[in-house]
Amino acid sequence: SKPAALVSFLRTVVANGEKAIVFSYWHDTLKLVKQTLKKCSLESVFCEGNQMAEALEEFTTGSVPIILLSAQSKASGANLQCATHVILLDPAGSSAEHGSTLEEQAIGRAVRMGQERPVTVTRFCVKGTLEAALFREIDQA
Repeated sequence: SKPAALVSFLRTVVANGEKAIVFSYWHDTLKLVKQTLKKCSLESVFCEGNQMAEALEEFTTGSVPIILLSAQSKASGANLQCATHVILLDPAGSSAEHGSTLEEQAIGRAVRMGQERPVTVTRFCVKGTLEAALFREIDQA
């Protein structure tokens, strides 16, 4: 399943001493991911509401290796160049063009001036589903 694959991937990231941004278009998806990571002993912060500044601080300067960001959050422009992994959990946006823009913004939070390490972008996609077709459309936008 996608959650199991995500947990496995993030365990490797954390074991290597790296940090990851997990990005989803759906706020509720990230709430479920947060619960799953907690059950699997993976520390993370969820960037939402009035706790956003604290979550960003814990991720950028603290020991928390995973931050969960929603396309609907107001963390756009946040400098998260401490991350070496950007994970896209689902196709974002209301159209292919919108999805492409949201993906670029998500990646841009880690890939910015001053980033000295390579950043890996990983999409999690269930083959043979609608989301695979949507990701293809985003690639063509």
